[in-house]
Amino acid sequence: MIIRLPIGWPFLVAVVIIAVLAIIILRMRKKGSDGTGDNAGSRMAPSQPAKPRHVISGGPSLSTGYQDLDDMLGGGIPLGFAVLFLAQSYDERDLLIRKAIESNVAKGGPTFYLSTDISKTEDLARTFPRGFYAMSPMAEKMAPEFQNVIKIPDVGDLSNLSISANQFIDSHSDERGGNLLTIDLLTDLLLRNKAVTTRKWLTEFIAKHKSKHFTILSTLDPTVTSKEDSQAIIGVFEGVIEIYERQLQERSRRFLVVKKMYDHDYSEDELMLDRHKLLGKTNQ
Repeated sequence: MIIRLPIGWPFLVAVVIIAVLAIIILRMRKKGSDGTGDNAGSRMAPSQPAKPRHVISGGPSLSTGYQDLDDMLGGGIPLGFAVLFLAQSYDERDLLIRKAIESNVAKGGPTFYLSTDISKTEDLARTFPRGFYAMSPMAEKMAPEFQNVIKIPDVGDLSNLSISANQFIDSHSDERGGNLLTIDLLTDLLLRNKAVTTRKWLTEFIAKHKSKHFTILSTLDPTVTSKEDSQAIIGVFEGVIEIYERQLQERSRRFLVVKKMYDHDYSEDELMLDRHKLLGKTNQ
């Protein structure tokens, strides 16, 4: 016997209710699976950068003086590496360079700095009167009391610049190691010389000092050179650390990410830079 169910408005209402409940359940399951449901409250908000993971050290390193970055690198910049800070002329970039210089000087390592910037050079020379040597084409325009500032040829004369800088560095470096060389005039070099010429000079200059146990830091502003020229220079370095700016909670903030560190483990997480920490004392 076949039983026929009545098709009236009560039956249709029941069907609609069941369909609505099914849709609600499916949406709740989807939210739970992608972390946007109620259980996601314990997670960090999407707009907040995650805390970079700590990397176990893989060998001797130079502390950057900034603990958060040291943790990302497993203790610091690997000794003997040439590392490029790729960034506009942000305060945070200059403060990171300053922290690394401060860290090396505090440990007694000979520290050399090449720059065309008068203000930064004078400030560093004043702050670190011993163990720190600045070389600049603008030295004659600086205060005469800075005995640790040395005149070098203009960035347009790469041959004589190398001869002058190399002679001075060789006479003041430590053969046992612990030497730090910071090249803070690379952007000017690239603007004054062709990319091929600058890359050739940089490759030879870095190789000479790496053979004498130097750790080398450099800066490059990619916004004032072409992408092709910047890429030609980036390839010379074993490590690349990029600093950039973006909006976070309606406020402009600066972030750092390690893009490359040849044959070394490092955190690929994004690090939001803290000016208060950067302005503090060197981490020991």
